[in-house]
Amino acid sequence: MISKNNSNVPAAALTKGDFCYIILIEINAGGGAKMLEGYAMTIVGKSKSDNTDNFCINGKIRFDAEDKYLAAWDDVTHKKNVYAVFSGRGSEDMAATAAFIGASVAEKCRKKDLAANFEAFSELLNGEICDYIFNCDGVRVALLTSVLCISGKSVSAFNIGGGAVLLLRNGRLKSLVKKNESFAGSFEEEGGCGFERSQELTLEDGDSFAVCCEAVVNAVPENELAEIMKNEPSAKKAAAAIIRKAMDSGAEEALTAAVVKYTDAPEKKQGFFGWFFK
Repeated sequence: MISKNNSNVPAAALTKGDFCYIILIEINAGGGAKMLEGYAMTIVGKSKSDNTDNFCINGKIRFDAEDKYLAAWDDVTHKKNVYAVFSGRGSEDMAATAAFIGASVAEKCRKKDLAANFEAFSELLNGEICDYIFNCDGVRVALLTSVLCISGKSVSAFNIGGGAVLLLRNGRLKSLVKKNESFAGSFEEEGGCGFERSQELTLEDGDSFAVCCEAVVNAVPENELAEIMKNEPSAKKAAAAIIRKAMDSGAEEALTAAVVKYTDAPEKKQGFFGWFFK
């Protein structure tokens, strides 16, 4: 369900040209069950006219730059959950298109188990960006991405570039995957597109994750990210606070962050209405 009602958007974190998506992923509900609650936010950089970032959260991506405030809720149970952020590098219009291509490729690969086939995903992503460069008469553009995959209780993370996938567990924040100098849009003679992969982890009660673009990573130290994730009770408030902190730190580039919390699912109350006849 997609709604243009922006009543859930933290006004203090938004300015003209911002884009906001809210994603709620429900694993189960009621009776002490657990759920994944995810929220992603992307904001146009102070020095930019176009948002050169995008993201894909289980099919929710930024489609239309004219939709300044857009919320998309997803309460369907997913066997394979993907939370990914994308940052384009190059001229603003081309970089924004590259980020959209990245989000679209991620959604295309999600249902085919992106975590188990990330090498194929990275090759497809790199090929799509290289094709885009070729169609633009060789004008160069690059794409960076950080990806968190949760399938059942299996957790894995991947990185192309300088973004981050972070895990807060038992009060301690750690990076799941290394940064690197790779980017999608690298031709074969240039070495192609490399990536870093995390070790596979098991999801635990109380886990919180942050998937951040390079601009956020450069603007907000990890100890401050840890404090935000500890102190903010919901994924929505945590993601908004991360973006706000990056803005306050003077970041000029587009800013994108997704926060995912593994938490107790609210109990669902079922109502009944009907007529009875004797």
